[in-house]
Amino acid sequence: MLMSLLLSGCFWQRAPGPVPVDLAEGPVARIGHRIDGPLAWVNLTVRAGSAHDPIGREGLAWLTARMLREGGAGGRSAEEVEAELYALGADIDVLVDREQVTFRTKCLVEDLDEMADLLGDMLLEPALEGATLSRLLDSATDWLTRGVTDSDERLGLSVFDDWMFTGHPYGHPVQGRAGVVGLLDRGDIEGFLAERYVRPAMVLGMAGPMVEGQEIRSHAPGAAAAALLAARLSTETPTDLYRDVTPRPVPSVSGRSLLVVEKSTDATGLHLGHDTELTPEHADWPAMVLAMTAFGEHRQSHGRLYQTLRGTRGLNYGDYAYVGIYRQAGWSSEREPASDRLANPFYVWIRPTDAVNGPFALRAAVKMIEELAAEGLTEDEFATMQQYLSGRISLWAADPGRRLGFAVSAVTMGWADPLQTLPAQIEALTLEAVNDALRRHVRPDDLRIVAVTGDAEALVSAVIQGENEEKPTDGEGSAASIVYTTAAPEVGSPQHTRDLEFSRYSLELKQTSVLTTEELFR
Repeated sequence: MLMSLLLSGCFWQRAPGPVPVDLAEGPVARIGHRIDGPLAWVNLTVRAGSAHDPIGREGLAWLTARMLREGGAGGRSAEEVEAELYALGADIDVLVDREQVTFRTKCLVEDLDEMADLLGDMLLEPALEGATLSRLLDSATDWLTRGVTDSDERLGLSVFDDWMFTGHPYGHPVQGRAGVVGLLDRGDIEGFLAERYVRPAMVLGMAGPMVEGQEIRSHAPGAAAAALLAARLSTETPTDLYRDVTPRPVPSVSGRSLLVVEKSTDATGLHLGHDTELTPEHADWPAMVLAMTAFGEHRQSHGRLYQTLRGTRGLNYGDYAYVGIYRQAGWSSEREPASDRLANPFYVWIRPTDAVNGPFALRAAVKMIEELAAEGLTEDEFATMQQYLSGRISLWAADPGRRLGFAVSAVTMGWADPLQTLPAQIEALTLEAVNDALRRHVRPDDLRIVAVTGDAEALVSAVIQGENEEKPTDGEGSAASIVYTTAAPEVGSPQHTRDLEFSRYSLELKQTSVLTTEELFR
């Protein structure tokens, strides 16, 4: 019976309405990876991300999660929690994304009793200290009004993400909205905990010597602590109704629109893309993963975008393409496994260029997107990326904590673990299948374009002038021409000819607008 309950937890598709009785009244869903050795990993994920914020209470999911972690637990003050973690030489990280909230830790197996007790107290007996609440409210407001603007690149992605999902539950930063966050209080947090931190919304993942698949190894080190944590979480509020707010249509992008965000910077960075129907469950997902790897894998140099804009022309630091918002894990180049979404855009990231080359980089990127949709990948690109991904996917999760994270996130979202299924799906692809998927899912005529720059008027003027002016035969003098800091290519050379193609490309923008940083995330 226990196995059937756990398996039903793995494959039940969360949706509005009643949930199976065995999930509502059964134990918390859990998965385990046996890792022999002195370490244990625990990953508790709750389907209570920022998409579940009530309207007018944006930021509540983030605030609730941070309060559980930082506001004291089980009779311990916030300071006592930190002292206990310090003594253990460990931490409990919290990641809040659109769909999921994840609490994760790594500790010695011999310390798992104490760590499991602390984590259980955070979830089930939070103190929610008032001083912590005030500090976190200030922190969220500061991030929304000042912190997000510290990085041009983070600002551009945040604005793109917010704009792409306007009117959708994803359509605000996880920290909320300035002017709203300050209205939240302890009562809001307690209500959110009662409604969202319920048993059917939780998945407990554990890795170490104490687990073997779905089972806890009764006589293994750490087994008693693992069993106690699972039992405690299984006493969390039972419910037969899980109201999931996120399966809503995303407003579809129509035409090309440019939104310029003006801030103090000498560069111009770009994010551009559109909505898709793609999720990891979609039949075309593997094909699009391969295509984006070839077109512009995150922080890798082999992509077509990178080679054209950075490698050949030295415009910037890098150029990448994605299906789904890429949330980077800390300072690494890897993706956070707990950032899966039900709605995923196709988008391109053009890292900041000199302001004078912003219009050229924009035209080049859009033209290359158009070529990708029309022509697809070459045989060499396909074969190379298919072979590359056969080894690369395993490196997405080179340590037990990341492998556990991908597995738990997949169970939480109700789809297969990509580390287990994607390699075979990639191997089965054909060039025709990948190029057909590109034609179906990449719409170069429908793009939302976000530019972060220091002189919005100059950028808009250059873009509009480039649209309307008579294009010189040699490309010189065009508002969209590239300005080389090194020797320019010889007139008539392949690179010079390609530069002319880019500079003469017409963006045909339907709408252009300008915002200052003071107007964002309100």
